[in-house]
Amino acid sequence: MSRSDASNDSDSKAASAPASLPSIYEQILARLESSPDRPLETSDIETDDPGPKTGMTFAAGAVDGIFRSGDGSGAWESVLEEIRRSDRSELASWRQLEDLTAEVKAAPCVDRLLEQLSAEEVTPTVKARFWELATRSRRTESVKWGVVIGGVALTEAELPSLLVLARHAEFTLYCAHVLRREGERDPRLHRHLF
Repeated sequence: MSRSDASNDSDSKAASAPASLPSIYEQILARLESSPDRPLETSDIETDDPGPKTGMTFAAGAVDGIFRSGDGSGAWESVLEEIRRSDRSELASWRQLEDLTAEVKAAPCVDRLLEQLSAEEVTPTVKARFWELATRSRRTESVKWGVVIGGVALTEAELPSLLVLARHAEFTLYCAHVLRREGERDPRLHRHLF
């Protein structure tokens, strides 16, 4: 199956997906709109992540903060390769990116990927597709990758969405990473860290 066939197939699946399954971003936004002063309970957010939803758990985001260092698996290289495909006009749809990133743990990999990635490789198309991933996915790791790559050259228009995602403990670390990194380019963004 060619990439365009896969994209069309993925898009047709998206069109047939039930509208009753809001993205993680949409769920966070709805919680914040209904109770802006109430702490966000991450356990109330429904995802499509596999695995048990019961048993011993850690505070959301804590494991990423603790185990952030290290080179992780080589799976991050597949994310980098997908970004580099954009030069050949073959960038995947956000749903294909979701399939690619859902099982790639972001914590030990994002720094290595960003070190290998040049600013020119994050084209407007790449940025838009990853930002779409951040705001439309129901998979936790995919949202993390979407925030990190989609947040390159963060714009004023994207800032409110980034701050919504930052309210979820799983994404706070990644949103802060974007604000710190992009704050070097635009120091006004640093004020959102505190």
